[in-house]
Amino acid sequence: MDTMVEKTQKWLNANYAQYGTDRFPEVVEDGETGWGTINGLIRALQIELGIQETADNFGAGTIARFNQQYPNGISEQTDSDKSESNVYGIIQGGLWCKGYSTGSSEITKHFYSGTGSGIKSLKTDAGVSASNSTVTLNVMKALLSMDQFVTLVDYGGTETITKIQRTLNSKYESYIGLSPCDGLYERQMNESMIKVLQAIEGYSVEDATGNFGDGTKANLVNILVPGSGDSEALLLARYALCCNGYTVNYTSTSWDSEMASQVTAFQSDLALPQTGTVDVNTWMSLLLSKGNPDRSCDACDTRFEITDYRMQHLNAKGYSIVGRYLTGGDFKELRKGEAQRIIAAGKKLFPIFQESGSDSEYFNTANAAYDAESAVAAAMNYGIKSHQGIVIYFAVDFDAQDTTIESVIQPYFHTLQDVMKNKLNNAFKIGVYGTRNVCERVINIGYADTAFVSDMSTGYSGNMGYKIPSEWTFDQFSEYTVDDDSGEWGMDKVAFSGYAQPISGDQISDTPLVTYCVQTICDNRQNMYLEDISGVSNGRDFRVLSNEIYLTISYSGDTAHGTPHGVVRLMDTSESLYISDIGNGQTNSYTIPIAYANTMHLNYTSKVDGYGLVDDSFTTYLTSKLYV
Repeated sequence: MDTMVEKTQKWLNANYAQYGTDRFPEVVEDGETGWGTINGLIRALQIELGIQETADNFGAGTIARFNQQYPNGISEQTDSDKSESNVYGIIQGGLWCKGYSTGSSEITKHFYSGTGSGIKSLKTDAGVSASNSTVTLNVMKALLSMDQFVTLVDYGGTETITKIQRTLNSKYESYIGLSPCDGLYERQMNESMIKVLQAIEGYSVEDATGNFGDGTKANLVNILVPGSGDSEALLLARYALCCNGYTVNYTSTSWDSEMASQVTAFQSDLALPQTGTVDVNTWMSLLLSKGNPDRSCDACDTRFEITDYRMQHLNAKGYSIVGRYLTGGDFKELRKGEAQRIIAAGKKLFPIFQESGSDSEYFNTANAAYDAESAVAAAMNYGIKSHQGIVIYFAVDFDAQDTTIESVIQPYFHTLQDVMKNKLNNAFKIGVYGTRNVCERVINIGYADTAFVSDMSTGYSGNMGYKIPSEWTFDQFSEYTVDDDSGEWGMDKVAFSGYAQPISGDQISDTPLVTYCVQTICDNRQNMYLEDISGVSNGRDFRVLSNEIYLTISYSGDTAHGTPHGVVRLMDTSESLYISDIGNGQTNSYTIPIAYANTMHLNYTSKVDGYGLVDDSFTTYLTSKLYV
């Protein structure tokens, strides 16, 4: 607890609680700087500016009122000026929350030299002139924020990045305000650097939005480095290389061999054309994890079935590799025969496994054990051969922070690896899909062999300031919608490094390879394809981690000798638990109570009454929960 922060909180409540909770919700008096206290300071300022409808935001209305009331900023008082102002108290509270001294142990509601010294220290730390202590609009916005202006070493901040941040504030304050100088390359700094790029391109302050749109891209041809001779563009390229983890002299305005070498290394690491210059592709990859979304690539992925018709789109775009989901329900996952169709068309395939993976709660060891078994069973069910060095990419589809990676993601992949190795005899290799940070940390600890990087998520902190792992195979960088005669369907563009190879022709069987292991079905899993069966036979074994299953079975039989019907028995070892009769050409659904964790199989028979057994075809889907 910080005593000065607690005093700020008490002062805010004592002076502004009288305005009611709509205008000023009381601040918790715990001595901890957080958004509650910062928002209290913002609302207090808004009240002093005469704003009736206050908000937890230093927005356009607050900016306009501040500029109207203080067009030249708020100046330090002379010693002879004895006037008091709550605005001075707000400034003092803001300084305390930032860790700066005001020269007093109380909020005095004066703006004398002690408070002025604190403002000068803040300005120095922000990289702007501290020749005076005037609180400008940008200084006030910085005060009333959670932004920090000293290097946060404990959070991974570096002095190099801090110095770059201060330089940007010094040169481009009119464009970027006072951006944090905490040594961390995060979203706000990334946006500031794009605004600086736009400033170099000639955009006005009003038009430099920090959004890397078509206009910003089109203007890159005017600041190519070293060809343009623009020293500010060269410096920005150096800053961006440093932010991406490359070592260059960030103060040099000359193009030299070190810079050329690092640019080439950056291009090589991302599988970009190695021009050795900062061209359009390189500029965009320096400032956006996805890079240039319009660049060509060898691979793609989709949640839609690749039909013969859709294959024409892959051919037209030059895609030679396609990623498809092993599970995920009828809509998302591979269809029967689709893998064979992709290979027959001369393409290659890489399998993705994602049952959920969109938040940390999913990633536990129980799910990891299930996922390893389910991924192997599903892959082999689609005819993908085991023990061929094929990688299955397991998805972490959210912006996991370091603590979550260490406490949740890494243990999940540890269990995944353990089951794959010790129970499934290394049937497939493990890949990880996620941010650069997630992929790097899972691979470095030895729990995955390669990565499918989600660079398309440009706003994810796990993609900012991190090099792409050297072990990456696929890099997802753009998505688009196809609207053709098959309807609308989505496609992701994916770069391919060649680090690990996708599935090729001799690694696919024309028939399911279902005998390798028991298919485990876990509660809350989507309806998934189990098997196709012809003739009188038993299906694959499956184990159900639930007290209820839901079956969907389609049947057709040979009509040459009369009207056939199918008989399906749910079997527990030799005991018949459930018997169903299915009419020819019908699809029936069943909800069946069972004993938890039982291993079972289905027995299939097709016959014509008065004649006997006939040829048949059964297709079965199975889940442990009915989805509507």
